[in-house]
Amino acid sequence: MTTRPVMVIVMLAAVSLLFMGCSDDPSAQYFPTRAPAPNQSPSVDSSTTTDLSAGLLASRLLHGAVARPNLKLTPGAVGVTDLSAVCHAGKRISNQFMPLNPMISPVNRQAVFAEYGIAAANIRHYGLDFLVPLQLGGANVRANIWPASTSHGVGFHEKEVLNIRIHELVCQGAMPLAVAQKQIITDWVKLWLDFG
Repeated sequence: MTTRPVMVIVMLAAVSLLFMGCSDDPSAQYFPTRAPAPNQSPSVDSSTTTDLSAGLLASRLLHGAVARPNLKLTPGAVGVTDLSAVCHAGKRISNQFMPLNPMISPVNRQAVFAEYGIAAANIRHYGLDFLVPLQLGGANVRANIWPASTSHGVGFHEKEVLNIRIHELVCQGAMPLAVAQKQIITDWVKLWLDFG
């Protein structure tokens, strides 16, 4: 009974003696010991590295199809430009996060799906989204409504998360409302990669 704990202690002592003779960093043998000179310029342009890093991040996050509105059909529309009104309304809009948003009239719903050429059998794969979200002062008009995919890839659900996040940034003063509205119209996916 007592031999087993003694053997464990002896083995632990042997392992610790083995490592005492080694360097503090057992992985040191795999890395060069000479540090680069402090005034030595890097061999890779840092802007290229940043671009590469952003590209790698985008390639990891942007899997599958990426839903974007047709800006000819959905140019976006702003209804409110007053920051206090936007922030007073809150970041969540009741019932907005349902694919067939009840805030959008049936007439506008049908018109948007028809404009985008989405057959009735495929409507279940889309959520109607306000390009400029209502919680960022977007208008509830057809020019601001588009069908975002709810299937694989980046689409409806990611855009809804972005809407809340950008509302928070705007109301905290980290981003001007007009800039947020313009950027979300220009390229909501880039904004999602940056802030979502």
